[in-house]
Amino acid sequence: MNKSLKTNVFIFFGPPGSGKGEQAKRLSENFDIPHISSGTLLRQESDKGTELGKYFNELIKNGNFPADEHIVTIIKNRIVQPDCTEGFILDGFPRTLNQVYILEKLLSSTHSFTFINITINEDVLTTRLMGRRICSSCTRTYHISFLPPKVDDVCDTCSTRLVARNDDRKEVICKRLEIFNKKFEPILEHYKNYLNWVEVESKGTPEQCFESLIKQLESKIIQPISR
Repeated sequence: MNKSLKTNVFIFFGPPGSGKGEQAKRLSENFDIPHISSGTLLRQESDKGTELGKYFNELIKNGNFPADEHIVTIIKNRIVQPDCTEGFILDGFPRTLNQVYILEKLLSSTHSFTFINITINEDVLTTRLMGRRICSSCTRTYHISFLPPKVDDVCDTCSTRLVARNDDRKEVICKRLEIFNKKFEPILEHYKNYLNWVEVESKGTPEQCFESLIKQLESKIIQPISR
């Protein structure tokens, strides 16, 4: 990894199902820094069966998001881990302007931010989400049409059976989009003129989207990005 990126935080924005998780995962592998997904952290906590986990589980099923204090707590606990020392990728956080202010207060003096906004047509997004499947073991994501596993309904990585997420029902998708757009608008206004703001349209294959992302990052960051 390029030394100039050791304290860089890459922050992914985009509506649920835009493919930001897949692009964040690819960037994580490219730079060898952790991919921290707030959704994955929430589901992990939910699986523990604690009171907080049960609270998260109900929110996820109904397409809602947790209160700022809860999501901030699990994010802070994750980014202090040793593997985050040289930088990391945030996927799904911050989601609100208040979370933006918390993040800036927490990290702006020690880390530089690069913002990546994954955009997508909402009709395309709805179709994409309804066909999404996820591995219940390793959380790898697939799509029945666009990114199918090698064997139907079986994860390529760990051979666990794939499942549809509870929040990939049409009525939940519409509600999540409404919430996302309302909360993201002030974040966009806050950051859209930031020097390291990158916008990538989610179209074509994941590989094509990632190539577009890398080219834009290389044009934004002074020193070339190692591959």
